[in-house]
Amino acid sequence: MFEVLMYILVISIVLIISLAVAHMVVVVPNRDYRIKELLEKGQSEEAILYLKTLLKKEPHNPHLLFKLAEIYWLLHHYDEAIGIYENLLENFPSKKGDEYQKILYHLASWYKKEGQIVYAFDLASKLLKIDPRPTAHQALMGDIFMLQENYRGALDHYKKAVSEDSKNVDVWRNMGDIYFLESQFNDAFGAYSRVIGLEPKSAFIWYRMGECSENLKDFSKALKFYEKSFSLGGGLVAFNATYQLAGIHDILKQPKQRLQALERARNIIKENPQLPIDNSKNILVRYDIAEYYLEDGNAELAVLEWAAILKLTSNYRDTREKYENHSALQLNDLFKDMLTNSGVELINNLSTFINSLGLTIDSCHPTSVEMIDIVASEMHGKWRNEKRRKLAFSFWCTTESVPLDLALRLAKYLHAQGVSKTCLISAGPVLSDVREALRQKSIEVYDRNNIMELINAQKELSKIR
Repeated sequence: MFEVLMYILVISIVLIISLAVAHMVVVVPNRDYRIKELLEKGQSEEAILYLKTLLKKEPHNPHLLFKLAEIYWLLHHYDEAIGIYENLLENFPSKKGDEYQKILYHLASWYKKEGQIVYAFDLASKLLKIDPRPTAHQALMGDIFMLQENYRGALDHYKKAVSEDSKNVDVWRNMGDIYFLESQFNDAFGAYSRVIGLEPKSAFIWYRMGECSENLKDFSKALKFYEKSFSLGGGLVAFNATYQLAGIHDILKQPKQRLQALERARNIIKENPQLPIDNSKNILVRYDIAEYYLEDGNAELAVLEWAAILKLTSNYRDTREKYENHSALQLNDLFKDMLTNSGVELINNLSTFINSLGLTIDSCHPTSVEMIDIVASEMHGKWRNEKRRKLAFSFWCTTESVPLDLALRLAKYLHAQGVSKTCLISAGPVLSDVREALRQKSIEVYDRNNIMELINAQKELSKIR
């Protein structure tokens, strides 16, 4: 009888051990397989529910808790993931396995991001003691040293990281940035070249390579790299690249190429007013363009650049003086053209004047040999919701005084065009009785003495609108 009982006891123990082994070998892998299957199908929420169901039976199972935290981390539910990782940190059964290393890695990464550098450093140090080989472990510690501005320490870890994985683009980029900050431009160029080998369309890295080459006085390479950066990038990178191009062309005494680069930089600003470009750079670009136009005998274009500068700031006395002096010269040229030119050339010159007021011409025809009438509209206005304001201009192109009967016929004709404002611009004198008669008809009269009033009024109106 005793032997039978002993036999039954042995059999029972063997069955219990067999069931335990089966649970470990079959059930747990089946759980992991099920979780993996759900995740591969994109059913993350179902995987979470499945794990929570299992955890109701085994609330302290570290493996299940780790799997749940991993899914939260993948879904960017960082608060939930960190809460679980923190609880597992001290209670995890194995302090050296892959799961424990992942806990340390995620916690160190999180606290690095949150700016808790001391805690992140402590966790990363534990991670490296367990296994210093993985690139991610060395790169993480390098990032922490970077945040502490310990660039030598960061480089040591980054070098170890790329020795294990030479295709880690983020590490090469960070190494390049450190070398650049330390003015080690040859080494920086080498690191950035490795980045370009992995990411050939990175506009910013091409720009960095241009900066390295410029600092090394290799201007031909710098020009090539800045052009490449401009062609790939947009916005701020494109502006910076073309701004640097202008500087190199200046060093190389290439004024035409410099102007082209400056005009390109200006156009980027005009097309992207939201870019965070330093105001001083904007002003400098326009000032240099204006100086080039002036040297080239194109004062009209220079005036436009000075006007743009004065919209940005009124503190540049030199610019204001140049603007006012050359604007006056332009106006003298306007009245001179009205007296000496005729036909298409005169019409073109008057069109340029109208455009400078922020208007575009709708119609143009001569009323008499001496007079040309132009109806123009504002260039800016709310499409469909608001009609653009129309203005009428009559140019009296002779040194004779304006005849009263002609002025009155002009008033009648222009009012019929449905314009909101009518202006007579006369190269000759306007007698007081004619001036008063036109004033009563709401026609404004301008000559050499007060033409600036019209120009300034139109500019102020453009600002408001």
